[in-house]
Formats: sequence, C-alpha cells, structure tokens
Amino acid sequence: MKIIERFFKLVEDLLRVVSFVLLTLMVLNIAGNVLLRYVFKIPIAWTEELARYLMIWLSFFGMSLALKRDEHVNLSFFTSLFPGRIERLLIFLSRVIILIFLGFVFYHSLKIIPVLSKQKSSALQIPMYYPYLSVTVGSALMILHIFYLFLFGKPGNNKI
Repeated sequence: MKIIERFFKLVEDLLRVVSFVLLTLMVLNIAGNVLLRYVFKIPIAWTEELARYLMIWLSFFGMSLALKRDEHVNLSFFTSLFPGRIERLLIFLSRVIILIFLGFVFYHSLKIIPVLSKQKSSALQIPMYYPYLSVTVGSALMILHIFYLFLFGKPGNNKI
C-alpha cells in the first residue's frame, strides 16, 4: 500500500507543479498583453485564446486535485443526518455515480479527438485536440483520484 500511496502523492505533486506553471504562464500572458495593448499600443491577437486554453487545462487539473482531497461541494449536511453506516454508503454511491459519469466523459472525449485533429484554432493555428485533450486527461486524472478515495477514503478520515 505504501507504493500506491507514494504513486498518488507523486501524481498530486506533479499536478501542483504543472498547475503552478500553467497559472504563471496565464498571468504573464495576460499581463504582457495588457502592457503591450494599452502602454505600447501593440495588441497581440493570440493572447486571449492562449489564456482561454491555459484556463481550461488549469481548471481540469484543479478539479482533479479537489476531487482527490474530497473538497468539491457536496451534501454533507444531508448525509450527516444518517447513522455512520448509511452515511458511508451514500458517500460510496455518490463516488460510484461520479466514476460512471467520468468514465462516460473519458470514453466520448477519446472518440472526438481524431475529428479535432483536423481543425485549427482561429488565432494560434494549433490543432484543436490540444485544448480538448484537457477533457480526456482531466477525466482520467479524476478517475484515478476516485480510486484513491475508494482505497484510502477522505484525507483524515477512515476508509469507507
């Protein structure tokens, strides 16, 4: 189990570093464009598109990290009304439903990627599968983190 825990810790650390880099790039991109546009009167057309795609990737990584820590909005006020065993069952069922949904999203995002490889973005002229790949990678990471919750439960709590 220690190896599995270290693997999940490595994934989390990697996601944090990549998220930090994406956020830094996004801030520099937007700040640079504001400076160029309003101070030097030299607007760059592709910066808004790049910021949008960086935000999409950052959002999926953030969702994955929040899911691993079980920090998404939930109905804990409702589940806490039930005795411990039923509460744990409800949490388990909600995670199963999330897993099924993420599996559906992952499967269908894989099917659309070949179609998107033929489309180019308007300003950056990159294949559109790069932005849309965030859905595939993000859902795969969230599936991975759902399994973490099945194995280890909520951080600080007992396993379900």
